[in-house]
Amino acid sequence: MRFLRLCARDRRELPSVHPVSDGLRQVVDVLGCPAESDGLPWNRACHGHKRGETETAVTAGSDGMTTAGHHHRNSARPFSAHRSGALASQNEPLRLSGTMQDLHHQLEQARRTFGRFLRNWRKSNGWVITTPQDWAKACPDIIPPGFRVSSGQWANLENAQVKQAQPSTFLQLALLNQALANKKRGAIRDELLRERVNAGQPIRKADGTPWGPEDWFACYIGNLKGPDELWPREQEPDLAEQSAQLRSLFTALVEQHKLRPITAMVQLLSLATDLSTDQQMAIEGGLLQEEVLADSDLAIAEELLRRWQQSLTSEMAGAGKRRR
Repeated sequence: MRFLRLCARDRRELPSVHPVSDGLRQVVDVLGCPAESDGLPWNRACHGHKRGETETAVTAGSDGMTTAGHHHRNSARPFSAHRSGALASQNEPLRLSGTMQDLHHQLEQARRTFGRFLRNWRKSNGWVITTPQDWAKACPDIIPPGFRVSSGQWANLENAQVKQAQPSTFLQLALLNQALANKKRGAIRDELLRERVNAGQPIRKADGTPWGPEDWFACYIGNLKGPDELWPREQEPDLAEQSAQLRSLFTALVEQHKLRPITAMVQLLSLATDLSTDQQMAIEGGLLQEEVLADSDLAIAEELLRRWQQSLTSEMAGAGKRRR
């Protein structure tokens, strides 16, 4: 219920002048509404269902366990929605978890999957981690300041470092997604940023409408699956762990040689003059801003770190000889 109370708070903070705000306000009204007459307290927040579609009520059973009962208004059902657990019968309650520890584990896994999905979406758009923030700063008429997704916030979502995301997070993602669904994306002076923004594609439902905040929230808790082409594969390599290892090596070398991180990055990138701007930004983000590197960028960063470490070792050896 804390989520619903915060949604009601965020509803009051929605801008009244923005063309998308009316639609978002209606969604938040739904998210913040009390239990309906049929006893479904927050099914729309979880599953993004409209009236007339399959809905799920989350209730506490007599044994204290969290269960979900399905109520069928008609046969309509979102193509990409999937729910936790397995339904033994349409008329029997669904047990989401045996223990609270199991439920926390399920939510942890859902957050990790959501982060990988968010990363896949960003990279499919040709974006670096600062693109949403830069677009919002360049076009406050399209994305108001209160709905700007910062680069740090985006990185934390991708890396599953947000334990309890605020309702405003899903409103921000929804507004960004809605802006991508519009043809007019604002007057952007920076050519590279304009190219990236124009290349971006929204996440859409089966009927072609863009995801709203309730869809992003449902995906975040593992109750809604994104498009197949962007959804993480089961055997996908753990790029986050590999990126973290390279970042740890970079940080250790910086501390060992008493360098400023930005100075160290300049030295590192100077060893490869044939890198594109996107590759340089990706490596910089991976080693300085905790961004997860793609497979191709991982290989480049690893090779650069190896060469940079050798050069630092050679410099130390040369300095030692000169002292003698």
